[in-house]
Amino acid sequence: MYICFINFKEKMIMKKMNLLKKAARMLLVVLGELFLFANAALYAQTEQAEKKKETFGIHVAPLFALFESHEPLGELGKSYRPSAIDFGIEYTKQWTKRWTFGSGIDFIANYDDFEVAIISVPLLFRYNFNKYIYADIAPAGYLVLDNFSTPFIGGKIALGFEYEFDNGLVLSLSPYTRLFYFIPLAAGISLGAAYRF
Repeated sequence: MYICFINFKEKMIMKKMNLLKKAARMLLVVLGELFLFANAALYAQTEQAEKKKETFGIHVAPLFALFESHEPLGELGKSYRPSAIDFGIEYTKQWTKRWTFGSGIDFIANYDDFEVAIISVPLLFRYNFNKYIYADIAPAGYLVLDNFSTPFIGGKIALGFEYEFDNGLVLSLSPYTRLFYFIPLAAGISLGAAYRF
C-alpha cells in the first residue's frame, strides 16, 4: 500500500515536471517569435531610415553686397539693404553618415524688379556634423545674363541648421557667403524647404 502511494506520488511529480517542461518550451517559442518580430520591425525601420538619403528642395535668400560696388554684381552691389534675391533648387544624396553631395541651379535676381541677372550651377559638398548641423562648400560656375560674358568661377560657403519631420519634410536655415572669383563679395541667410526620400 505504501509502495503504491509512493509510485502514485512519483507519477504526479513526473506529470507536473512534464507540464512545466512543456510550458517552458511554449514560453521559449513565444519569446523567440516575439524577438524575431521585434528584430524584423527594427530592421525594417532601420532600412527605411537608411533609404531616406536623397533630398530635393528649394531655397531663397536676400543677398547683401559686402562692398559698395563691384563686379560681377554691378548695379546689384549696394550696401545696407538687400542687393538681390538669391533662389534656386537643389538635389543632394547622402553617401556616408557624414558626407552628402549634390548639385542644382541658383538664380540671382535684382532686388527691385526681380529680373534674373546671374545664373549659377554649384557642385555641393556637405559635411554633416550631426542630425541638425552641417557645413557646405560649393564651387560653382556663374553666367551673367545681360551681356552673356565669359562664364566665371566662384562658389558658396555656408553653415546650415535643419530639422526633418517624420513625413520627410526638411526645413533649413543657412547663413552663407557667395564667392565671385573665389572672393567673398556677398552674403545672405537662406531659408529652405525640401523633401527627403
